[in-house]
Amino acid sequence: MTFFRFALIASFLLSLAACGDDGSSESAEDVVVPGCTDDEDCEGGRCVTGLPDGLCTRNCTGVEGECPEGTVCTDTEAVGGICLFPCATASECLDLLGPGYTCDGETELATGADILVCIDS
Repeated sequence: MTFFRFALIASFLLSLAACGDDGSSESAEDVVVPGCTDDEDCEGGRCVTGLPDGLCTRNCTGVEGECPEGTVCTDTEAVGGICLFPCATASECLDLLGPGYTCDGETELATGADILVCIDS
């Protein structure tokens, strides 16, 4: 009977481990990050070289789920729809992305609303 309990507990623990993160979820900090020179440098597949130090991000069209949680799909004049961090103050952008970034208004693609995002200063 002891072996049966052990096997039952082991099976349960293994099934719990199988339900863990499958690695498909991306963090915003992995997708939207400065320091690129071309698209191959970026997990999200897009390097915007016109932003300070080059900014890794992802193209988007405003469809829910295109951008990692913690970012918004933003229609920027110069580069089209990309995922960016929302913000309330310039210091947030400095902390997230470093010098050269500030909190400024752009258009959220999903809603057409004006929002504040971390973008070049």
